[in-house]
Amino acid sequence: MSSGNAEQLRRARRNQAFDNTPASATGQCPLKGPEVAIFPVRYALDESPPKGSGQGPNPLPADWSAEHLPTLRTRSYTLRQLRDGWLYVWDEQDRTFHEYSLQGQQFTRHKWSEAQIGQDRRHNPDTTRPYLLYPRRSRLRIAYSPVQWTWRLCELMRQPRTAQRQWMREIDLPGYCRELRLPHGGPLRELGGSVADILAGGGEAPSFLTTLLPTRAPESADGEAPAAFKPGFDEALVRGSVPSQDSALFVALDDPLALIDDLAMNHLGRQAEQNAFEEEQRQQLQTALAVMRLCGCDVEALIPTDIATDPERRKAYVEDVYALLQRYDEAGRGNDLDDTGGFARFGGLLYTDKADKEFIGKWGQLPGGAERWREASLDWEEKRRWREDVRFDECRRFLRDSLERLERLQAHALAAENDLTAWLDSLAPAPEPLFHDPCNEEQSERLFSLAVTLHQGLANSESGGQWLCRQFGERRSLLGLALFNFNPELAGTIDLAAQNFAATGSLDGVGRQGDGSGQALGGIGEATSATTRTAESREALYLLFKDSALYKALSETARQSLETLRAYVSGKGGELWNHLSFVLLPALSKKFAPTLRIQSFTVQQVLVSTEISSSTRLVFNPAFDSEFAAWQRQVQILLKQVEGQRRTLLLSGARHDRRAARQALQLLEERLRELQLQRPLKITAAVSHVSERMTLSVQQVQHHLATLGQNELLAQLQLKARQAAAHAARAKAWVDQNLGGALPVLIAGLNIWNTLDSLDKARRDGIFSADELRTVSANAAYTGNALMALWVMPGWQRVKGLNGIISNKTFELTRAGASAWKGAKNLTFSKIAGGLILRTATWAALGAVAAGVEAWQVNKDINNATSDDEAFMLYWKRNALLGLAIVGGLQLVGSVLGIWFSFAWVMAPWAAITIAILGIIYLTATLFANRYKREGLRLWLHRCTWGHNPQPEWSSGESGHAEQLRSLAEILLRPSLLARGVSRMVNLGANAHGPYRTEWQGFWVELILPASLAGQNVTLQPAMVVSDWGRDDILRQMEGRFYDQWRDGHWVAPGQAGQLPGAKPGDQIPGDHAYSRDDSVRIWRVWISYSHQPTLELEVSYPQNVVQRPDGRGYLFRLAIKSNAEEAERKNTPFSQEPSADMVLSKIASHKIALPIVGIIEGKS
Repeated sequence: MSSGNAEQLRRARRNQAFDNTPASATGQCPLKGPEVAIFPVRYALDESPPKGSGQGPNPLPADWSAEHLPTLRTRSYTLRQLRDGWLYVWDEQDRTFHEYSLQGQQFTRHKWSEAQIGQDRRHNPDTTRPYLLYPRRSRLRIAYSPVQWTWRLCELMRQPRTAQRQWMREIDLPGYCRELRLPHGGPLRELGGSVADILAGGGEAPSFLTTLLPTRAPESADGEAPAAFKPGFDEALVRGSVPSQDSALFVALDDPLALIDDLAMNHLGRQAEQNAFEEEQRQQLQTALAVMRLCGCDVEALIPTDIATDPERRKAYVEDVYALLQRYDEAGRGNDLDDTGGFARFGGLLYTDKADKEFIGKWGQLPGGAERWREASLDWEEKRRWREDVRFDECRRFLRDSLERLERLQAHALAAENDLTAWLDSLAPAPEPLFHDPCNEEQSERLFSLAVTLHQGLANSESGGQWLCRQFGERRSLLGLALFNFNPELAGTIDLAAQNFAATGSLDGVGRQGDGSGQALGGIGEATSATTRTAESREALYLLFKDSALYKALSETARQSLETLRAYVSGKGGELWNHLSFVLLPALSKKFAPTLRIQSFTVQQVLVSTEISSSTRLVFNPAFDSEFAAWQRQVQILLKQVEGQRRTLLLSGARHDRRAARQALQLLEERLRELQLQRPLKITAAVSHVSERMTLSVQQVQHHLATLGQNELLAQLQLKARQAAAHAARAKAWVDQNLGGALPVLIAGLNIWNTLDSLDKARRDGIFSADELRTVSANAAYTGNALMALWVMPGWQRVKGLNGIISNKTFELTRAGASAWKGAKNLTFSKIAGGLILRTATWAALGAVAAGVEAWQVNKDINNATSDDEAFMLYWKRNALLGLAIVGGLQLVGSVLGIWFSFAWVMAPWAAITIAILGIIYLTATLFANRYKREGLRLWLHRCTWGHNPQPEWSSGESGHAEQLRSLAEILLRPSLLARGVSRMVNLGANAHGPYRTEWQGFWVELILPASLAGQNVTLQPAMVVSDWGRDDILRQMEGRFYDQWRDGHWVAPGQAGQLPGAKPGDQIPGDHAYSRDDSVRIWRVWISYSHQPTLELEVSYPQNVVQRPDGRGYLFRLAIKSNAEEAERKNTPFSQEPSADMVLSKIASHKIALPIVGIIEGKS
């Protein structure tokens, strides 16, 4: 039983079934009875509709229309019982005004006695019925309110005026009794079949759990207060109580706040659904997007316009493009088997040509046209190896399905947002139509809390945030007036006061002129003003405002609205006020609001927020025009000097001149940044009174208000450039300050306004390793082995077929040992056999050494393999090498034993066949091991979430995902280091025959950096290393001028990358290249004088906001510089946080050098 007990319902149903009022011709017509019973209900939001439909499960009655309500896309309207609250009825016939409280389905009349007259809170209950009862002759106006009307609203609505006609529902009882028709109403007999949560003959009411007022209690977590609900009830409880069911009616009233609450809940639900999906899939989505950008193709750019606008055709087109690209991949894998460009490559061309024709036959042309498709397919082919490291097809399908679902969720959220904003747009820019009185603190609080909730929900999306900003700027809806207690008159007056003060320094706009001349009457910048002296004791600006002509011209309602707002903000509403002010800071832009609105925002902060208004006054700077003109001249001079130094650096010049120009440019740019933070301010603030609310010292607050934070920012920037530790400490101290809630908003508003005002004025003015050793050993052994083969093979060919006699038996030369031929007195054969044995033994020994050393190296590579496939191939490569080493060892032993025994078997066919088989295995394993070897980006792709070998640490929650993305950034932002040594041969002898020695003059260094670092400082730490046999590498101590050289380079055009000169530079250093926005790199080239054979180590560190390794190190490079240009090997990787053991810089620091990265030269596109 949803309402009442069983006995009560039984009696009600009996009364409903047996109506005592006759309707026959012999009795009185019920429509002519003296009174008519009325049961009010409300227009409400229906439950969520089924998927693919906009109509909820409880539609309005068939002949009803809700055209007076905004059209909805995501939900539909229905009829429900009224929320508990208040009902007001004006009887035009009897000129009476009645007040009812509503609890459940019971209406209680409150009669007004002398004690209730003039009071906002009235309680004098009289008759309680489940209906209203009025004379048949009455013409009524009726309205529902969730709050009790204040006496001011009651007086307002008792007057027959436009507001009454607009805001209250008209009920023409005589007209209804004549025609049995009523707008927004119907016969009471249809109540249960028309109102969703009122039952007709039993059953269960809909739950309405997707609204803020369900019909049954929703589940609540432990400790939470139970949520509000209003159960449904049987219509018999009403119909069985009315005097006459035939004449009784029900009428639907408007409850805008309930609809807005439910639409806000609907919007938040859609947002929560979208946010939950994004949070659930965020990590995989981010990684999938990165993989697609790295390995995929920008198919979206290839879709024709007419197809892009059709979702189904667009989806089919994208799938066909990827199917075509897959066929290109198949052809590419076939080409890998034939590097000669022969038949396999020709077959691949035929295969792709056929695929192209099939695509053209279906879609009319290749994606994007022939030329763009050729570029896209080449780019696709270049990334094929990368795609083989990831589960690309799975990743693409996941991304496709996830983005499609995300688009649907975003569309649903946007539609819900549009429904909500449509309703908010429909509200008048005043609270009275919602029956809330801004002069009443409790009712003002309810509206303000609703406004904050709506701001929080709408600000979560870009479109919602922009809508909020427009409301603030235009103030054509209720929400745009939230900071002014929803009072348009008050908002307009504060706008005018702000405009006057900004122009003259006076709230009334009288006195001081724009040039600072004249006396400002009531100007709050004048400490000597009598009003100001009084104000300095309390609430300076507010008292001045109250004393102004503008305030005196306000209506009593507007004045009381301001007082109510100040009282609310100074009490429990202060936190909400500050929150709303922060949310609206993005609206302080000319895109959304005129300068007037920005000025009034600042004034309003001081007027209303007693956290600062009781101790703060605004200060007008009368000398602003002259100070700003002088500041502009200083800026203009500095800009010209900066441009001059930049032009100097674009030209070639002497080393010392360019160094001086570069240092001067840095100083000028630093001075320009400082000057920008010393811009004169037209309006600031000052402490006028020490308040108990102030959490900072008077001196601190005074300093912040006078400079609007410019001096603090300047001090932090200067420390950042010179002392990182001191900067971090100061920044922390600043963050740790308890600035309160309103002070930052005030300073933000003043900064924004002063900035825009300065820009306007300026515009108007018209101004402005051990591994390497093993590899070398193996290569040397292979070289010696090959050289010996040149001697061994011909020797064996020459002795082939040579026979001799030993002990009356004939033997081939290799069938007997050298000593046997010597014993047989055949010295010739003995000598030939001895030489052949020596050559063969040497050849076999070198082969065995080469294979053994490389097997040792491969064994280490197995431990560092990046995948199981690479390790498997390295196993086979090592086994083949071990086999070759064993064969070589056997050949060596056989050759040595050839001194005494037969050694023909050493070069027998079995050896050649075995070596050939092992060689094939070796070559095949090497080929595939090299293919499976991954480093850098390929290794990241292989180990990422979508790789074939995901790294477990990267899948361990938020920290692992963050490390995965950080590693990718470290790889993509990796610099490149190239160097080329310059030396000459010096004759130490007395003639041309020498002796000679190599004299090193120095080396060129080229550092290639990503363009995203433009405008920032990169730290270099170079070190010259001394490498000697038998001891560890050590750092060579260098003088200061060695490090100074690193700053004397020049910026090189991207097309010259790697083209390092082969000679020492002259006296003139080339000019800097003028980079454009299209340049993806910055290249710093510098000559370093150095008289030893150079081995360079370099650490390149980026700013922390770009990329930072967990170990705090930068990119470590090492290079033994030679006379040809070579790229340095990076010694630390994202996949190992261990410092490189053979790096001197990993153990000891050298000297750090700051290198400012040049930005874009203006005028270049």
